Amino acid sequence: GITGDIVAEDVVSECAVPLCNAALSLTEVLLEPSSAEGDSNGPDIVEEDTARVCMLIIGAISSCSSNEAAASSNDLCGAVLSCALARVLTISETWCIISENMPSRILEIYANATSYLFNISASPVYASQDQYSNAHDLQRGNIALAARSGLSSLFGHLNSLETDDSMVELFCSKLFTLESVRKSASRLSQLIAADDNYVADLLQQIVLLHTDGARMLATSGITSALLSFAQSYATEEKKYLSSHMGVSGAASLKSPPVLNGHL
Repeated sequence: GITGDIVAEDVVSECAVPLCNAALSLTEVLLEPSSAEGDSNGPDIVEEDTARVCMLIIGAISSCSSNEAAASSNDLCGAVLSCALARVLTISETWCIISENMPSRILEIYANATSYLFNISASPVYASQDQYSNAHDLQRGNIALAARSGLSSLFGHLNSLETDDSMVELFCSKLFTLESVRKSASRLSQLIAADDNYVADLLQQIVLLHTDGARMLATSGITSALLSFAQSYATEEKKYLSSHMGVSGAASLKSPPVLNGHL
C-alpha cells in the first residue's frame, strides 16, 4: 500500500543537499514523457506510483524540521524538495494526495511538512538581487520562493479537485489552526507592503482553499497590511502621475512597480 512508512532515518548533513538534488532530478526523469511515441521501454507511471512519490517527498520535507542544529542545511533541502513536490503535483489531474483511508499519523506528517514550508517561506523575496542586504538574505529569499512554490502547488492541487473529502477537510482545519502556521501567516501578511512581489499568489491560494485559511489570515494582520499597501500604492501613483503630467506618451503609462505581483 501507499500509506506505509514514509519517513526515513536521519541523513548525514553533508549528504542531505546532494541527495535532495538527486531526488529532484529523479522526479524530472520519472515524470518526463517518453521521447519516442509508443516507446515500450519508457517508465510506466500510474496514479499509485505518483501518489507514493508525493508521500515520500512530503515525508522527507517533514524530516527537515526535526534537526534545529542543522537548520540552514535542512532549509536548503526543504527548498529543493518543495520544488520536487511542485513538479509532481503538476500532473495530478484526477487523484488527490490525501485519501479517505489515510492513517492519522500520515496526516500529522503532512501537516508538519506544510507547517515547515510555511516557516521557511516567510522570508522576503525581492525581484532584484540588489534589494537584499547580504548573501545570507539572498539565500533565504531563494529558499522562501522555492517553499512557496510547493505550498501554492499543494493548495492549488487540493482546491482544484473540488472534493468534499472528509480527510481533506480535517487536514485543512488542523493545518490552519496550528500556532506555528499562524505565526508564519502573520509574517507573510506583513510582506504585502514590503516590496515582496511574490507573496500575493500564496496568500490567495490560502484564502481559496478553505474558510479556516481565510479566518487565519484575517486574524494575522492582513487587513492592516493591505491598507498599508494601498496607502503606499496611492502615494507612488500620485508621484508617478505628477512626474509624467503633460509628458508625451502619457497614455501608455505603466503601473508603479509597487503594484507588481498584486494584479
